[in-house]
Amino acid sequence: MATYPLSGKTSLDLKEAEKSALDILLSKKQIVKISDSLKTKELYIVGGSLRRILNNEDANDIDFAVDLTPDVVTERLNTANIRVIPTGIKHGTITALVDEQSFEITTFRKPNIENKPLFSKTIEEDISGRDFTINSLALRVSDKTLLDLYDGLKDLREKTLRCVGDADIR
Repeated sequence: MATYPLSGKTSLDLKEAEKSALDILLSKKQIVKISDSLKTKELYIVGGSLRRILNNEDANDIDFAVDLTPDVVTERLNTANIRVIPTGIKHGTITALVDEQSFEITTFRKPNIENKPLFSKTIEEDISGRDFTINSLALRVSDKTLLDLYDGLKDLREKTLRCVGDADIR
């Protein structure tokens, strides 16, 4: 079982059931194929899919955030013979189809109230624009680091719903 180092503000440790669920998630051949194809250390599983996995629920829709632009993501996935659908290309999102399962991959974005496609270079800036702390968790695929800058893991366990930052800025 992986160690899943925690990064960020949290002082909590992952429970064995959470580690086990993350092990199963990261061992899925589709996730491995996407990660190998994109060739970046800055690929994260994010949002509701990660929240559901940590909450011991099924997550059929896995979402990724990445430091690569949509054109680079598309090129690398096409090179690996992975079908790409430009579902939200204007906002940095493509859908990858691997073994008939879809995965949304979105370039890191800056939070903004106009919902303009402003791309970011860091996952920290991207998750600062998430709605709730429980959706601000990010799991780096390359080294299995769980990034928790807003105590989302604590809130998930306590069934607490808190916003990330100032909603008027997001």
